[in-house]
Amino acid sequence: MMRSFGFNTGGIKILILVGIIIYLLLQIHKLKLRKVIKNTTQESNI
Repeated sequence: MMRSFGFNTGGIKILILVGIIIYLLLQIHKLKLRKVIKNTTQESNI
């Protein structure tokens, strides 16, 4: 019982860490996309 419980809490921690990493990667990706969009709009305006 204790082993399975410990594994479950560890699994939850891993899931949370994976979720945070994915969230951060998405935020970085959005910032990169915004910069690219701004660059393309500036080039088209010129």
